[in-house]
Amino acid sequence: MRKFALAAVMLGLSAVQAHAQSSQPKQQDTNSKTLLQLEAEERRRQAQDVDADYDRAMKRSRATPPNAAVDPWQSVRPGK
Repeated sequence: MRKFALAAVMLGLSAVQAHAQSSQPKQQDTNSKTLLQLEAEERRRQAQDVDADYDRAMKRSRATPPNAAVDPWQSVRPGK
């Protein structure tokens, strides 16, 4: 009987430890976001910023007309 009681206590303690390790901490607010969700939002925001920067750069490049092609060998070639 003594061995049975000791075995029951040991199983009970191991079950309590396993439960404590597997349970997730209670969230105080249901609207709070996990770390992965916050990181995903930050990556999304950075991607949008990069896209916006790219669009602004493309608009600037289209706004300025390209200059006439400059010939770097102009002074080396014989005149016409």
